[in-house]
Amino acid sequence: MRLTGADRPALAALIEEAFPSTTSRPGDPGVVDWYGIRDGDRLLAGGADRSRGDIGFLAGLTVAPGHRGRGLGAALTAGMTRALFGRYDAVALGVYPDNVGAIRLYRRLGFTAAERRTSIKLA
Repeated sequence: MRLTGADRPALAALIEEAFPSTTSRPGDPGVVDWYGIRDGDRLLAGGADRSRGDIGFLAGLTVAPGHRGRGLGAALTAGMTRALFGRYDAVALGVYPDNVGAIRLYRRLGFTAAERRTSIKLA
């Protein structure tokens, strides 16, 4: 489901708990939209739509640590991919090369092409 401005505090808390190294944050002007999965009032998974030009782009996908391994990452990724394919001809995502579990998941969902990138953070 698409998240709203009211979800920002829960999203920020999820990111801090589950993926503090991500560069996708609530309020980031490069993020087009946020998607998430809730269980009642608790946000269990979230991801950013960083689409640009004619490419849909998923970023910052994360699942709360206590809820990993239950299919939430797959459901979030598949749902976001479907939503972006409704607006774009191509959808891509980024993943750290040491995140073997995520790479396996993304391949299982049909993300097959890979292009290695290097980035640095400037002070």
